[in-house]
Amino acid sequence: MRYTLWFFEGVSLPLSSYVWAKEYESAVLELDPEKLLAKIAEAETAIQQRKAELLQKTPSGSDELESIARALRALEALKAIAQKNK
Repeated sequence: MRYTLWFFEGVSLPLSSYVWAKEYESAVLELDPEKLLAKIAEAETAIQQRKAELLQKTPSGSDELESIARALRALEALKAIAQKNK
């Protein structure tokens, strides 16, 4: 399934081809406040691992690296909200 998830500032993140997409989607769509911070941590770990792989072999201007930066910013904002409401 191909889809685009609109998240913060109208930024379109085409997630279907990214190996970290499942964890990211799981975090941003989590409705249970008790599970949200754990889901965010899982997504951040998956994204950081992929970022490290890409930085070893990909120019810094790749589309996936740009999406990673956006996703990490979105997760930080979501984490701040979750911690505030904890």
